[in-house]
Amino acid sequence: TGEADGSDVLALGDLATTLIPHLTVENLELVIRVFAPALKGGIEDKTMASAQKAGYRAITAVMQHEAAASQWKVQDVTSLWSTLKDARQTCTALKARLLC
Repeated sequence: TGEADGSDVLALGDLATTLIPHLTVENLELVIRVFAPALKGGIEDKTMASAQKAGYRAITAVMQHEAAASQWKVQDVTSLWSTLKDARQTCTALKARLLC
């Protein structure tokens, strides 16, 4: 039917997250744009929790990317911060999900 259940969303998110360390720094912005709607809860209810978990894992992988700290521009960091700030509205476990 083309619809994914919560376990499919989580599995696909985990697959994408394993690829993040192999991306170039230029592609990290794309990862943020892809997973940002999941952080904000912009997905139907039955898959929202799985999508949020996958999203936070992806954002954590972006922050841990070895090139991100040394090569990101201020606007990239500001974009990430804005995404996380907006996500605080929907996630009470934000600190735990980001491994802080």
